[in-house]
Amino acid sequence: MNNKGKIFLILGAAAVGIAMLWRKVSGVSDLAQNVTFKPYINGIPSVKNWSLSVPVGVEISNPTSGRLSVEIKGGAAYVNGTELVTLSIPAAAKVDIAANGTSKLEGLNISAPITTLLQFISDNIYNVINGDLEQIKKLLSVRVDAVVGGTLNVSVTHSFADDATQNLGLVSNGRRSLKPFSDYSAYLPPRTELLRTDNIVIPGGSVEDTVRLMREVVRTTLSDTARLSRWLRRNTVRDTVESVWNFVYNYIQYERDSSLREQVRRPLRTLYDRAGDCDCYATLIGSILTNLDIPFRFRIAEYNNRGYYQHVYVIVPTERGYYTCDPVLDRCFEEKPPTRIKDF
Repeated sequence: MNNKGKIFLILGAAAVGIAMLWRKVSGVSDLAQNVTFKPYINGIPSVKNWSLSVPVGVEISNPTSGRLSVEIKGGAAYVNGTELVTLSIPAAAKVDIAANGTSKLEGLNISAPITTLLQFISDNIYNVINGDLEQIKKLLSVRVDAVVGGTLNVSVTHSFADDATQNLGLVSNGRRSLKPFSDYSAYLPPRTELLRTDNIVIPGGSVEDTVRLMREVVRTTLSDTARLSRWLRRNTVRDTVESVWNFVYNYIQYERDSSLREQVRRPLRTLYDRAGDCDCYATLIGSILTNLDIPFRFRIAEYNNRGYYQHVYVIVPTERGYYTCDPVLDRCFEEKPPTRIKDF
């Protein structure tokens, strides 16, 4: 080979190497955009030396098919929407998360002087000093700045007011022993479909806004459950509702979300993650029933006269009433008596 041929060979190899590196980096960035962050108050707030100290953690979910490193680099705390203090970050604020895995970073802290808080929350300052967690949640927000996969800068803001006013009123009785994923995996579209859309967030939206969006997610992602729906169909509507309930209860782990209105996940994400909260359950069930041409309603419910809606689940109207399909509870057709409802 002459020198000219060697030069072309070297240039060609370099071009291939650069293309492979670019594909790797850009691919990580594309996938990393789907990583979710859920800040939460991680302990009992306290007042020391006239400063409010609030321990904070962050739950991070990696929905991709490969491991990802996540490092929290900084952040800020807000009181009634005004940035007051920085978020204290621990020295070791980096974690590697397995494919389709979840990890928690703890040791973060919000510290705000009482004299500063007085300027913004004078009406509730005594409740805050006494450690009233609900009052503190209503006042605080936090911003977390992170780097995902070493390439993507992410900034996530979370209002603890959502946790104070929208927490789920019903929770599952512990973790379940799930049946194998292989039982239904053949009825799912490929995982690559998840890159198209997921985690639709409604900043500042109401519960009603979220349920309307759940309807839209069902309408636009029916292919997620098209084959699965046929597998779950039974001879009668009642038996089909029970079949769907049994499937979700036995194959999808209940994992409490921080807020009903935080996000709406498409059914395919819930099916691959094998976990979700009440709105994930309801959206998945709604998708299956729509594919089977079974009319249903999303029902939001309030319990114990709390003054706000705490839960969402599916009902299927019948001539004599309706069937309840709520896999948060341990029996099909069971419905905890609410003090207020609204159907969509």
